[in-house]
Amino acid sequence: RFTLRPLAVAVQIGAITLGWRLILDPGIGWALDTPYWELALAYAGSIAALVATLSLLRPLDRPIAVIITESAIWTYGSVFLSLLLYRVIDDLTPGRGSETHWFIGLFATIWLVSAANQLWRSQISGWVRNLRMALAVIYATVGILMLILAVRKFNPAFNGSPDNLVQGVILLNTLIPAYLLPALVFAFVAWRFRFLEQGLRITAVVIAAVLATLWAFLTIRHGWRGDAMSDPGFTQPELYTYTIVLLLLGAGLLYQAIARRSALLRKAAMAVIGLTVAKVFLVDISGLVGLLRVFSFLALGLVLAGLAFLNRWAAARIGQGADMTPDNLTETTDEKPEE
Repeated sequence: RFTLRPLAVAVQIGAITLGWRLILDPGIGWALDTPYWELALAYAGSIAALVATLSLLRPLDRPIAVIITESAIWTYGSVFLSLLLYRVIDDLTPGRGSETHWFIGLFATIWLVSAANQLWRSQISGWVRNLRMALAVIYATVGILMLILAVRKFNPAFNGSPDNLVQGVILLNTLIPAYLLPALVFAFVAWRFRFLEQGLRITAVVIAAVLATLWAFLTIRHGWRGDAMSDPGFTQPELYTYTIVLLLLGAGLLYQAIARRSALLRKAAMAVIGLTVAKVFLVDISGLVGLLRVFSFLALGLVLAGLAFLNRWAAARIGQGADMTPDNLTETTDEKPEE
């Protein structure tokens, strides 16, 4: 009400203190065993108070307090969501222990969110910025190491131990907290953290794409193989499902490329569709024999010809859109007509 600067400082101290209480002491260790109503009261109550604080700060000229409050809201919200997922999965599958893909993925997400929190607060200049960057590097390193464990050692496609089996139904199972949630964190950083260097944002996009691809692959494999995900080989329906998903992804990218007039998206769409064609050529058709294989190769040739035509058509559409930019229109209208 009185726009007093010392109150903005109190807001910053309060947000940091909440982080100490919600994450460190008593923090996550307490949240793993406490009743649900206490968990909701501690985390949801704190987040609601921070949201109310942010709404009061918006009209004021308090950029530092706004940055810290924003980062606290989505950090504690992400931790709260991760803890809720952990508690629900742990209650549904008691006795699984901590050596599971979803447990490692969830806590990797918490470390990655903490790293992103420090990165967001690094927009505040001063000597504290270097400290925040160092903390972000440490937290991100721990999170990435845990992700490597989830991808390699605790991957259900490699590790078929009873404790590491995928729990849940198709599209709604423990693969989501293990791989999709970390992918969303990297995607959010690439989209929202525009102050970062382009190389870091591109790296975040690549990691997000790899994790999302792994999640889609494992989801399809779980749908067809169930608890036998770690068995070698692929079934024909599983291979065809991968092909259909790749085609849909390529078509979606091509649509977005034309809608946004993006040459980069067009190249990505052609790369995905080309990968799909290569998969059909090298994997799917390899099991066919006789005339069926001959006709399949003829169909594949027609598809390649169609792709070449589609690529030229999309490039022409994108090129036409580029010629109709506001700058070009301005230059055209500024010219005087000849007499």
